[in-house]
Amino acid sequence: MSSGTDGPTSGSHENAGSDQQRMERALQLILALCDERITREEAEELDALVRADREVRQMYVRLMHLHAGLYQYAAGLGESGTAPPPDDTNDRDANGGSTMHETMVVPAVEDAASADDDEEQRALKPPELHRPPSDPPPVLPWPALIGAGIAAVLMVGLALAVYLRRAGNGAGDVARNDEPQHVVTSRPLAPKPQLPAPIPPPPPVAMLGPTVKPVWAPGGTPPADGKLPVGTRLSLASGCAQLNWLRGGDTILEAPCAIEIKSSGAVLLSSGRIVATAPVPGFVVTTPAGTMTDLGTKFGVAVDAEGGTEVAVFEGRVEAQLSATPIAPSSPTTRATTQVAGAPTTEPAKPLLLTAGKAAVMSRQEIHEDPAGAVPQRFVTRVSSRDVSKLDLVDLFCGGDGTTRRRGLAVDATTGAYGELAPAGWRPTEPRLHPISNMPVLDGALVPNGAGGSLAVDSAGHRFQFPATEGVSISNVVSGGSIPWYRPTPIRTILGGTDYAAAEHAILCIHSNNAITFDLDAIRRLYPGRSLAALRCLVGNSYVNGWGDETGADPKADVFVLVDGQNKFERRGFTNQDKAFEVRVPLDGAGRFLTLATTDGGDGINDDWVLWTDPQIELAP
Repeated sequence: MSSGTDGPTSGSHENAGSDQQRMERALQLILALCDERITREEAEELDALVRADREVRQMYVRLMHLHAGLYQYAAGLGESGTAPPPDDTNDRDANGGSTMHETMVVPAVEDAASADDDEEQRALKPPELHRPPSDPPPVLPWPALIGAGIAAVLMVGLALAVYLRRAGNGAGDVARNDEPQHVVTSRPLAPKPQLPAPIPPPPPVAMLGPTVKPVWAPGGTPPADGKLPVGTRLSLASGCAQLNWLRGGDTILEAPCAIEIKSSGAVLLSSGRIVATAPVPGFVVTTPAGTMTDLGTKFGVAVDAEGGTEVAVFEGRVEAQLSATPIAPSSPTTRATTQVAGAPTTEPAKPLLLTAGKAAVMSRQEIHEDPAGAVPQRFVTRVSSRDVSKLDLVDLFCGGDGTTRRRGLAVDATTGAYGELAPAGWRPTEPRLHPISNMPVLDGALVPNGAGGSLAVDSAGHRFQFPATEGVSISNVVSGGSIPWYRPTPIRTILGGTDYAAAEHAILCIHSNNAITFDLDAIRRLYPGRSLAALRCLVGNSYVNGWGDETGADPKADVFVLVDGQNKFERRGFTNQDKAFEVRVPLDGAGRFLTLATTDGGDGINDDWVLWTDPQIELAP
């Protein structure tokens, strides 16, 4: 068999079928483009075919030229909407030149049917299309294919032209014969409807930091990614959370708390407690009662259910200003009242400047300083506390959070009075618990005497049977440093050769008969995620026989450590001659109240200078 001259091989049949399908598809897409019904995907397909195939490109150019000519032809139709008669005069333009029909349509048809075998015609002429030999139908001649395409384009173009002309005349427009309407219109392909680009989320101004058992209320949950933009509302039902500001600093939320981020340096606190630390001045907290502007470093703000506000400054300065909303006049020290047209109006009071250690209380009507000052234990000042292993019980007694080393305050066990109290002498009193107000960690105080039976030792009503005592008290429960005394000679602060009045030490002096009760839950609240492991301290009597005008010899005393009224440690009848002894009491998670008590040992109250030195609460994970 000769090499490929006698008939097509299988491969040539496949190529012929592929060429035919490609050319047919290209013709379909070109006609769809002319009819303005091509889709975006089809337009992309046609673009790829035209770019990739020379034969398709040549067919595309011919048909597009023909399509453009039809628009020109339609523009020259008469008012009747019919084509001019096909004579030579109508085939000429106004200058006697050849028309589109002569220069484009006829040559295109003739060129397509020409059998000229020169190189150019062969390049323009598509290959003959064949089917596989198994089913050899007649091959559709390429000139017939072009002729069919041209005929379809002519019919569509003529119909469009007639429609455009009749639509214009039917609308009542009178065409001017002396000004033929040569209008070529072409509508662009309608783009595929595009969905609007998604709006990018607003940039965050803070990030959610460490949390401890947070439970968020509906509508106040932070985003899953922890990014907090302006407008974020947070409602913490329980637990604690910290916000870390991108500009620096942080804000701690203590549940229940509702807050809204107003800007990169401002929040609206509707309820609850926060502590704000800002590296630069200008952080603003707004509450229903007023506005707090940070001029320093660290401060706390609390809002109660009625909108009343407490602000405490721990470092730096804060300017507190009542809300500018007009309200009824109140105290002249906080609001100035003027008379306008016979009716009272109010003017905002001047801002109150608070320095470190100061605090203020604000209502919707007035603002005044809190004599107790800034009390750290009223606020959670840290969420992450892994660097803290033990708490200073004397600092807690004085209103601190166990790390601020506060000293010098006292409690009167006969009344529950608390603060910087003057030394007190001998006082009889009834044996009952006296609550201590305004200090979260301190539950109450009492003068222990078991002569009449057991006594309630905490606000939950837990009771303990103390030994019988004289039923009288000397001095207060005093913290130190140095210990003030109601006589000229002060209480000695040295045990075992160590002076516990030195700055690195601490003393809780509980002379007989006195007792003080701590609220362990209030201490746990300050350190979320931590537990209280144990109480540890040294206890002893610092009295020296013949000290000053004292004459007692080897005075006896008893000490007790109670948890919820249960005796966890006791030492009875020790004297000033005994060495100081260690007290270590485990604290489990269920214990709520811790009571420290000193009784007179049965020999009276004289010279019972009992010192609880360096008392500490050990923390555990």
